[in-house]
Amino acid sequence: MGGLSIIVGAVAFVPACLAVALRSRVPVVVTGCLSHIAATGFLVAFASSDRLAPYTTWLLQKRADGTISPVSQLMFWPYHLGLRGKLWIQRRKSSEPLYNKVAPQL
Repeated sequence: MGGLSIIVGAVAFVPACLAVALRSRVPVVVTGCLSHIAATGFLVAFASSDRLAPYTTWLLQKRADGTISPVSQLMFWPYHLGLRGKLWIQRRKSSEPLYNKVAPQL
């Protein structure tokens, strides 16, 4: 498994544990939401593993123009939200000019 798969899988483990631990103490909607978040994370981690990645690129429904299908955004909202948050933080913390990121070694 690649590094991304391990990270996403480890992060998905947290809501999975919370869903199991809290299932009798919170409303079903909360447990369902936590379960959906965990299932999304495990699915993305599994699909992005080194062995399966070449065959599962269609899963997140990214189009040729770089946009992502609204269906994918709805189904995989935990992944898309987490990824967008990570990229936002990364852009805010970085002091490297954008042109260095686009064309290194020039």
